[in-house]
Amino acid sequence: MIYPSILTCFIFAGLIFSLAGCGDLEQSIKNREAIADELKSRKVKFVTEAQLSAWAIREGENITRRAQKLLNRAFLAQTEKGKDFSPKDFAQLDLSLDTLTTPEYLKQIDKLGFDKIPPSLRLEKSEEKIWQGYARGETNLQSYAETLPGDSLVFFVSPIILAGRPVGMWRLRFDKPGLVRSFDLKKLNPGS
Repeated sequence: MIYPSILTCFIFAGLIFSLAGCGDLEQSIKNREAIADELKSRKVKFVTEAQLSAWAIREGENITRRAQKLLNRAFLAQTEKGKDFSPKDFAQLDLSLDTLTTPEYLKQIDKLGFDKIPPSLRLEKSEEKIWQGYARGETNLQSYAETLPGDSLVFFVSPIILAGRPVGMWRLRFDKPGLVRSFDLKKLNPGS
């Protein structure tokens, strides 16, 4: 009959060691949640081009809305200082776009005026067509998204509006694999 008591001691010792080995229970729960989130983000997702464009527009509009607020504040600060500052001079404003909390799949954000495109920025044909349409007032002031040739980047463009009129264009470039990993059909279609 000595064997059951030894077995009981081993069970209790094992239980004590396992509880002591767990460490901080909150940290253990956080680690499990992080692992679950990582596994969820690594799931194979089947996304159509239309869904990807809609998702890029949704994400791009969220980012440009915050960037537009920064631009409006900077423009208002310049006009309150009594400086003669035209909305067309917005490209000179330091917006500190680095302070925007942006997703890791956002590769580039640019603000382009209608006067000229900096030589360091090369626009794709479709981007340039939209930029010219915004500049001439021919294009309605909608946001657009499209996958670039090479299938690794998705671009998003949206008009920059100051003092009630378009003065430029936001251009964002997303990493396509990261954008697909972040895709959430429930957020895209809240009713489903």
